[in-house]
Amino acid sequence: MKTIKRYTNYKWVDGVWKGTTCQSLTFEPFEYSHENIELVSEKIRSVLKPKYLKPYYREENKTNPLYGHCYHSTQALFYLMDKELLVPTKGIDDRGFAHWFLKEKITGKVFDPTQDQYLSVSRIPPHKDSKPAMWFMSQPGENCLEIIEQIMTPNITNITEDLS
Repeated sequence: MKTIKRYTNYKWVDGVWKGTTCQSLTFEPFEYSHENIELVSEKIRSVLKPKYLKPYYREENKTNPLYGHCYHSTQALFYLMDKELLVPTKGIDDRGFAHWFLKEKITGKVFDPTQDQYLSVSRIPPHKDSKPAMWFMSQPGENCLEIIEQIMTPNITNITEDLS
């Protein structure tokens, strides 16, 4: 079993910010294989919604349905897999936007659940000059958790607890 946590509602305690609410998801992750990464990527793509997008991505997303979904899709794939061989990676595309995907630590193989946002419009995803990156706030985002819940239900335990 795997448990991931997202802390919210922070307060300043003894010189540090502490989360006062925690949402945790517990589920059985997918076994690590290239085939399962493709299977999980497809499941992620099937549940993406415009509501996950920042407003400035929404217009282009109407004609390019994966546009703007790289961060939360990649983060969901990372947490859903049962292996620590995957590294969150970020490249800057030809328009100056950050694009997120995963790389395998040993081989450098790219796993990009939203690369078709580039390929579908004859552009090249920015895999070549990318670098390892850290998730914002070092925890799963709200959209990531919702994607995981949609894919793993009913095999998930979702608990929100007050830590204050």
